[in-house]
Amino acid sequence: MKKHYKTDYFEKLCNISKICNENFSYVYKILASQEIPPEKIFLKSKDIVIEINECLEKDYFTPFEREDIFIISKKLDILNDYLYLLFIFLSENNFFSFTKNTINQIEHLSDLSTIIHEIFISLSVSQKNNLSKHIADAEIIHQNLIRQIYSENSKNAPVYHYIEKCTDTSNEIIQLIQYTLLKNS
Repeated sequence: MKKHYKTDYFEKLCNISKICNENFSYVYKILASQEIPPEKIFLKSKDIVIEINECLEKDYFTPFEREDIFIISKKLDILNDYLYLLFIFLSENNFFSFTKNTINQIEHLSDLSTIIHEIFISLSVSQKNNLSKHIADAEIIHQNLIRQIYSENSKNAPVYHYIEKCTDTSNEIIQLIQYTLLKNS
């Protein structure tokens, strides 16, 4: 039976992860298609994080500890910030001058972001049976990304810096989710 809380924190975290996922998909589509869609803008997640913080101050009962919810929402926002910096770097350096390996890494980051979003969807509908599979998949993608980043030569070093930051932050989110679930099981 699903407990009802004053604020649906999982839905809010799900919304932030959806924004990250849409932004990763947007950057990947630009790199893969070599066209910039004129109607799309880069989405921000700050308002949802502020809303979560305000709700945490008011609500007495939460599904996890307040600190865990706050840290996860903040990490998701930081991931979105790093992605924005990557997006700006790519746009300032001509989206289409990057290697196939860079495009593959952005695709893997997009896949990792999709898995993070699926984890929050599972949490929001109280279906914890797929969480271990999602977490295992995320760890495999993370390891592959790390291998690719460190095996690539450094001719586009700044782009790999941003990709590495996105990769590390995604992994921190997965680790926080694991820690929080373990602590609350």
